[in-house]
Amino acid sequence: MFSHTVPPQVSVVPGPRALLEGDSDALAATCTASGSSPPATVRWESEVPGAQEEVTSHNANDTVTISSSFYLDPVRAMQGHRLTCLVNHSTFSRPSRLGYTLNIY
Repeated sequence: MFSHTVPPQVSVVPGPRALLEGDSDALAATCTASGSSPPATVRWESEVPGAQEEVTSHNANDTVTISSSFYLDPVRAMQGHRLTCLVNHSTFSRPSRLGYTLNIY
């Protein structure tokens, strides 16, 4: 088996719809580390309470994609607070940090 090291492509995308005050378990954002070998680690730092859900996909080229979604119960007091996605990989000298600012409607 051929062993190779491939750094991930990292991105953060907002959830599919606006965060409305009063909703429950709303998807705020998803952080993805795609196409890496070995797999990257993905986690969220947050100023607000929420839940993280991770999905791992194995790609045809022997790389791995990790997606971590952050869910919360939106309230107006969360407006302007930040989520930070931290991605670490053996090819990184330090974790990659991607920020996302919450907008609550």
